[in-house]
Amino acid sequence: MRRPEQALQIQVANYLRVALRPPTLWTAIGHGGGGKARGAILKAMGVQPGWPDFLVMHVEVNETSGITRGLPIVVGLELKSKIGSLSAAQKAMRDKFEEIGAYYDTARSLGEVVDILQLRWIPLHARIS
Repeated sequence: MRRPEQALQIQVANYLRVALRPPTLWTAIGHGGGGKARGAILKAMGVQPGWPDFLVMHVEVNETSGITRGLPIVVGLELKSKIGSLSAAQKAMRDKFEEIGAYYDTARSLGEVVDILQLRWIPLHARIS
């Protein structure tokens, strides 16, 4: 495929659909592609540069009482090709995430995504083969 980051994003999205369960929330942030016109529209709508490709949020919930325990874990996942690197805007956003106690991690494969989520204590309900 000519767009390795796009292929990886589809692979990661397919995995997250089966691996994450409530109360874990996740979304992809579609803020690229479409040329200058789409970029101008997205900017006018409030899309800011540097946000990661995926946002994953999890909070521990007591299964008996249903009461939330502690603060949520927030993980931003930026996907890159084997040779891709973070832009200046992405580095600045990574710093902002860290300032508020959130994580901004870069992954180059589905295996790295799984490793990151496990490192950040996000419960996974599926394995990769």
